[in-house]
Amino acid sequence: MLTEKQEKFIRLLLEGKSQAQAYRDAYDAAGMSDDSVYKEASRLARRAAVRKRLEQLRKELEEAAIANARERLELLTQIIRGERPVGDKLKAVDLMNKMTGAYSKKAEPDTDVTLVVELRD
Repeated sequence: MLTEKQEKFIRLLLEGKSQAQAYRDAYDAAGMSDDSVYKEASRLARRAAVRKRLEQLRKELEEAAIANARERLELLTQIIRGERPVGDKLKAVDLMNKMTGAYSKKAEPDTDVTLVVELRD
C-alpha cells in the first residue's frame, strides 16, 4: 500500500514533472539540498511498489486514450443513423481498424486448384 505522498509523487510524474520536482511537490523538501532531493527522488522511483503503480496508471491512461472496438461501432452507428456528420471521423475509424488488425481475416478460396507440372528432358 502506498502513502498519500507516494501517490502524489506518482501522479506528478504522470503529469510530466521530473522525479526531483515531483518529490519536492509531494514531500516537505524545503530544507533539502538539490543533491539530496535527486537521490531521494531516484530512490523512491526505484521502489517496486511505486514502479508497479506507475506502470498500472500509465496503462490505464493509455487504454482510456484509445478508442476501443465498441466505441468505434457506436460512432459508426451514429453516422449511419445520421446523428453525426461523417467527415474525417469515418476515415479515422477505417485507419484505426487497419492499424489494429480489425480487417485481418484470411480469405479462404472456395475452390480447389490442381496444378500439373510436366518435366521434359
